[in-house]
Amino acid sequence: EKEIQNLVMLTMFYLCRLSTSRQELAAEAGIIPFLKDAITTLSPVKNFSLQILCDFAHTSKITRSELWKHGIHKFYLELLVSGEIFWQEKALVSLEAWLSNSDSKFEDALLKPKSIQQIVKLFQAAQNAHFENCVKVLYSMLTRSSKLSEAIGRSGLFVSELVQRLSYPNSEVRINLLKMLREIGNMVPDKEHFVLQHNLFAVVKDLAQKAQETHRVLVSEIAQELLKEWKKVLSLEQR
Repeated sequence: EKEIQNLVMLTMFYLCRLSTSRQELAAEAGIIPFLKDAITTLSPVKNFSLQILCDFAHTSKITRSELWKHGIHKFYLELLVSGEIFWQEKALVSLEAWLSNSDSKFEDALLKPKSIQQIVKLFQAAQNAHFENCVKVLYSMLTRSSKLSEAIGRSGLFVSELVQRLSYPNSEVRINLLKMLREIGNMVPDKEHFVLQHNLFAVVKDLAQKAQETHRVLVSEIAQELLKEWKKVLSLEQR
């Protein structure tokens, strides 16, 4: 029986992989519980099932509605802290796709303390190329949800990690981190406290100087924009 189930799941993978209409039909027909079962029981077709489940977030309102019914948003968030880098990234991209097409209930689910904690843990643990990929997607998520930016801004762990990572050698990553900092800062209720609490002015000023010295023009420009804004917040313009 299990062998037949595995063959069916493999067939479904190839039927659904490049067809959104088939993905909708499969979701409506009730495939999601079987995908979850294949994943949690460590079936030989686990990876095929994971791929289908992650694809569904991108497909349509119909598939996302079915995902919601079965609590798959929670499953994606659990994948973020699974330690499996490939699936962590897949799950994060699925969350971003869902957020970009979501109603308020999905956004509210992302704002729950446990959800924020899982996002923070991913951000803290990610390294090298994995970190670079996560930063790009997380920045996109923050631009899509001001509420998420505000919630992330209340996490001292996230902001502290972000500040430490500003010295990352890749310029594109530094730019995205600075933009993330701007998105978060725009949503905090007390910007002056936020800047002072994390010593942001001194950190970003140092970053701007080093970027200028090494001719990293875009990094320097964004850093200078932030400093200009924070000078007003901290009433430093006359000093």
